[in-house]
Amino acid sequence: MKVNGIRNLFQFSGWCLDRIELDPVEPHVWLARDGRPKLHCPTCGMIMSKNRKVDRTAHELPMGICTLVTLHYRAIQGRCRACGRYSTIHPEHITNQEEATWRIRQFVARLARHMPLNRVGEFLGIHGTTALCFYLWVNTTLSRTYSLLDQKT
Repeated sequence: MKVNGIRNLFQFSGWCLDRIELDPVEPHVWLARDGRPKLHCPTCGMIMSKNRKVDRTAHELPMGICTLVTLHYRAIQGRCRACGRYSTIHPEHITNQEEATWRIRQFVARLARHMPLNRVGEFLGIHGTTALCFYLWVNTTLSRTYSLLDQKT
């Protein structure tokens, strides 16, 4: 079987699609770090050296009839030569604290406009409190962005 365009679903800058395992309950997607670009320190912007790799997972938007997709990736911890700080590099839109992408959080917030949060949790197979956290995170992030835009104009 050949599927065209599946790489377009999982485009994260600096990361490549390694493999996909389709499971009737929950598909699993493995991302691998693209080795061509160097690691840069988020604090000062200088080149970092790799310190260690840690296996991580995150939830992504539903695909097909499955409610959630699990992303597997190896987060890279690097040490900056210039400032001496350690930082962990994740795919974009995945933060250190959260185990979900920006797209799934936004999807939960859009669903919450039309249904109660506990029903959103049941629909996606996550806890209602997790759905509430995603909803609040998206609203506070967007409100901060809009307030910054208003200040500039």
